[in-house]
Amino acid sequence: MSHALSQTGPLGACARLFAIVVVAAAFTGRAIAVEETLVVASSTTSRSASADYVCDGSADDVEIQSAVNALPAAGGTVYLTDGIFNLSANIDLGNKTGVKLLGAGPGTILKMASGANASAIRGGTVLNITLADFSIDGNNANNTSGKGLQFLTSTGKGVKAERLYIYDCVDAAIGLTCDEVSILNCELHDCGAGVQINSGAEKCYVIGSRIYNVALLAGQLSDGISCQGARCRFEANVIWNNSDTGINIASATNEGRNVAIGNEIYLNGNSGINTGGADHDVIMGNICYANGRKTATPRSNAGIYVRDRTDGTQTSEDCVIVGNRCYEDTTDFPLPTGAVGQLYGLALHKNTGSAPLNNIAMGNDFRGNLTSGIFRENVGTGNVLQENLGDTTYANGTATITSAATSVVVTHGLTSTPTVAGISVTPTSNLTSATKFWVSNVTATQFTINVNVAPGASVSFSWQAQVYTEPTI
Repeated sequence: MSHALSQTGPLGACARLFAIVVVAAAFTGRAIAVEETLVVASSTTSRSASADYVCDGSADDVEIQSAVNALPAAGGTVYLTDGIFNLSANIDLGNKTGVKLLGAGPGTILKMASGANASAIRGGTVLNITLADFSIDGNNANNTSGKGLQFLTSTGKGVKAERLYIYDCVDAAIGLTCDEVSILNCELHDCGAGVQINSGAEKCYVIGSRIYNVALLAGQLSDGISCQGARCRFEANVIWNNSDTGINIASATNEGRNVAIGNEIYLNGNSGINTGGADHDVIMGNICYANGRKTATPRSNAGIYVRDRTDGTQTSEDCVIVGNRCYEDTTDFPLPTGAVGQLYGLALHKNTGSAPLNNIAMGNDFRGNLTSGIFRENVGTGNVLQENLGDTTYANGTATITSAATSVVVTHGLTSTPTVAGISVTPTSNLTSATKFWVSNVTATQFTINVNVAPGASVSFSWQAQVYTEPTI
């Protein structure tokens, strides 16, 4: 096995860049630092003549690791040419600062060798790392473990993954515990999990990416994005056909303050978005449709699912859910055998711990789900669910107490139970013999208007009913 080192210098583009920097320095009269750039050529490229390291197609991680290790302490760039790089072990960024590992696009492929059982790239207490413009093939069929990217040290910070194509990994495409990670315009598919952001991570972004076909093999169950971190943002992603939830914003340690905005989430096994006990989340402008494709559990078959954690340690509170469109679509996406489908646009539910508290859902469109717009079960205090299409929290009408009667039962038509304070009744005719009227027996479907004595003539009333704050159920 040969791991040859070429002495001919970097590629022509790098040399031209150096020349431009030298000219610029001459005009300004100042010295300009030149970032170190090393080129690693695959065994299948035609561009090896100008490379610093040339791979032979076996254990190509050796040459790439040598290039990474050769960079100065301040960092620099390792450029990978087009072609396939076969990895027998991971590329370890250790505790590096300022390293850029760049490829030539999706045609630069880091492929895990059979039996490698390792993640393609990992890092420890890294700082300001950039990974861009290459593919990772996890070779799932011939390995038993391994992620695409693995940064699982909480002291790491500042990783940017841009235009990466990660597929066929046994485990997660990307696993994170470090802070300030940006996953931009990536495509992740056919892995054992999608993006896993663990407890302790903060300010991680997944933006403009496509995540699909996650954990579809027998016995697998995983989310497109699983987040137990805090202050993370998920924006403008398309997430579909994953075995569990599209975006699972869970929390085990009172973390939250995450944002999910403008994502398209469909055909996932359970819910589209699941808060899983997180608090202060903002869920806005998402399209969640045709989810619940791989489960018959009614509570989790929702476009958006606001709940406590399964273990009861944390509940969802102070979340804002605005401007989302959640619906079922069995016309374009028929239900598979045994699947229940998306029953609700929004579900609020207490499982084993504390009920959801002080959450606001307004201005959403929850029409067209299989059962109802909003499902309420054991919700806590302070939740405000108003002005959502497909869910009626305001109604009005008229009612009449006949001459010999002392009451009339009104069907209010609301999808949640109003309080007595939320019902307004006004006589529109003389009370005649009666001198007092009041409301009683408020239920999920009806309330009663009463008078103190039979009026002797029909008395008409105008009524309004509204749910301002969801009652505890």
